[in-house]
Amino acid sequence: MGPGGGGADLISALPEDLLLQELHVDTRIPFTYRIDIRAPALKRLAMSFSTSDKIIVLVSVLAPMLETVSWRCTYSTVSARFGLWGLSEVRLQTEENNGHGGQLPPHVNVLSLFVAADDSYEFPEEVSLTTEIEKHMVTHFSVLELRIETWGHVFGAFALHILEMDQISTAIQSLKVILLSSEDDEACPQNCPCEEPSNWRSQTISLTNLEKVEIKGFQGEGHEFDFLKLVFRCAPMLKTMSVRLSDEVTASNDDCCKKIHDVFKMYPFVECNVIVDLSPEMSIVMVLCFGNVFALEE
Repeated sequence: MGPGGGGADLISALPEDLLLQELHVDTRIPFTYRIDIRAPALKRLAMSFSTSDKIIVLVSVLAPMLETVSWRCTYSTVSARFGLWGLSEVRLQTEENNGHGGQLPPHVNVLSLFVAADDSYEFPEEVSLTTEIEKHMVTHFSVLELRIETWGHVFGAFALHILEMDQISTAIQSLKVILLSSEDDEACPQNCPCEEPSNWRSQTISLTNLEKVEIKGFQGEGHEFDFLKLVFRCAPMLKTMSVRLSDEVTASNDDCCKKIHDVFKMYPFVECNVIVDLSPEMSIVMVLCFGNVFALEE
């Protein structure tokens, strides 16, 4: 048991096994303190556990032959932060390559980060967001998915902070940003910490392997266009960019679509799509390719 008797130290249940090829662990114990897996022949790993901001879980996985993974860590309270952005869940899962990238194999490993903005979060000083994320990178991955509850805040500085992590910037071939918002979202107050560092718009990082980007929930805010331009600037090998408008702007999308296409025209050799949901059953996809616009129904 962990400190105080409320958690589990999984190392006692997972001894070194030279022949083990498949391992499934789904712990219902409230808090996990340590995971240590040493299985050189392991091919399939499924691990689901929970922890909290009061616990720094130690993770060590040695499984060089791993083929498929389903890794999920949930936090009973939001853990680790960058500014006002807190981490609530991390997943690393093997998925079918449904168009994540043209050169990727039939199956890809997807690292998914669930984050939310809230200036009321309190975190232990020693908890680093990047360190917390890195411990869950138990095998290679080529797709990054960011699920961001914005609550009206600017997400660009946070997203840049994640993208410039060494193990992410060099690994990802596909990026998916899902922006979650609601009608209750309020505009940022002046000098909001979500804008820190304030120079994020002018930064350049190296995303040399990134080929495909999808942004879902785009509302047409100025800072969203700034992030769009940043991604184009940092990804010289980009092949496809898709922007799906949020439901809130679909009804009045003409101006927003024009602004998006103005950005797209600066990158004529990237296939760019704007997706407008007309109804749950029908979408319009406007494709900009080599300067020409095509409208397709999904």
